[in-house]
Amino acid sequence: MGTNLIDFYRSHRAQDLVNWDISTPRNAEHKDLWFPLDLTDGRTLSEALARYRPDVIFHLGARTDLSGKSVADYSANVDGVANLIQAVQQISPIPRVIFASSRLVCRIGYEPRTENDYCPPNPYGESKVCGEQIIRETAGNEFDWLIVRPTSIWGPWFRTPYRDFFDAVAQGRYLHPSGKKIYKSFGFVGNTCVQLDQLMFAGFGQTNHQTIYLADYPPLEVHEWSNEISRYLGRSEVKTVPVSILRLLARSGDLSTWLGISPPLTTFRLNNLLTHMVHDTALLQQLVGELPFSLSEATRLTVDWLEKSVRQTPDAF
Repeated sequence: MGTNLIDFYRSHRAQDLVNWDISTPRNAEHKDLWFPLDLTDGRTLSEALARYRPDVIFHLGARTDLSGKSVADYSANVDGVANLIQAVQQISPIPRVIFASSRLVCRIGYEPRTENDYCPPNPYGESKVCGEQIIRETAGNEFDWLIVRPTSIWGPWFRTPYRDFFDAVAQGRYLHPSGKKIYKSFGFVGNTCVQLDQLMFAGFGQTNHQTIYLADYPPLEVHEWSNEISRYLGRSEVKTVPVSILRLLARSGDLSTWLGISPPLTTFRLNNLLTHMVHDTALLQQLVGELPFSLSEATRLTVDWLEKSVRQTPDAF
C-alpha cells in the first residue's frame, strides 16, 4: 500500500512527502523520499517527527508475515505503535494519523459485533489486536486518529500472500471448488489509495477515533475473478474440482508442511478459501463514493504489472 500511496500523491503533485521505512523502497524511483527508520527505535522516530513535523501520517509499517511463533516476534506491530503515539504527542501541532491494523484481528468468517470484539487466528493477528488496544488506550482523545483494517489488498507491487493467487492462476495450479460461489471483501490497491486519501482529508469528521475496514464494494466472487485473471493471461477458464478432491489434496499438503515442504494447498488454506469474507463497507462507500477502478480494469492493470515483472525477473512466475 505504501508504494502505491506514494505514486498516488506524486501523480497529484503533492509536496513534502517523506517515506520512513526500515526497508529500501520496492520502487527504486522512490529512493529520493526514503529515510531509513526502525519503528522499534523510539528515539530515532521521535527525532524524525520533531525534524519533519508532518501534517498527516499514514502509519502502514508492520511485520505482516504469519511465520512468527508469538506476539513477541512482532515488536514493530506493538512497540512500533506505542513509539509512534509517544513521538506524535511530543510535537506541535499534532498531526492527524491513520493507523493500519489488519482484518486478521478476527479469523476469516468471524464478523465482529463491535470494534473491540476480537478473534485473532495467529500471533500476527494478536499483535494487531495489541496495536489497536494501545491506540485506543494511549492516544485516546488527545489527537485525531483513525484505525483502518485493510482486507486482502492486491495489485501492483504486492507480494506473498496475495500475489500467490495470481501466480497460481498463471501456472494453472488454482482449482476452484465445483458449484461454489465464494464472496470476498478484497480491495484493489488503486482503490485503497483513493479511500485512504478521502478518509484522511474529507472523512475524518465522521470517522475520528473509529475503526473501518478497507475493501472494494461490492465483494468479488472468487471463481469469476479467477476466470477474469486467466482471460487476461490468455489462458482457458479455471478448472473446477469437487470439494472432496480438494480436501484430499489439502491433507496431502498438510503432510508436506510437516515434512518442511511448502505446498500449494493445505487444510488451512482450503478452509479459508471456502469461507465467505464479507465486511460492512456502507460508511466507507458513503464517504468515498464510486471507486475509480472496476474489477476488470484492476485485474488488467495487475496482470500487466506482473508480466512486466516477469520480463525483468524471468523466474517470477
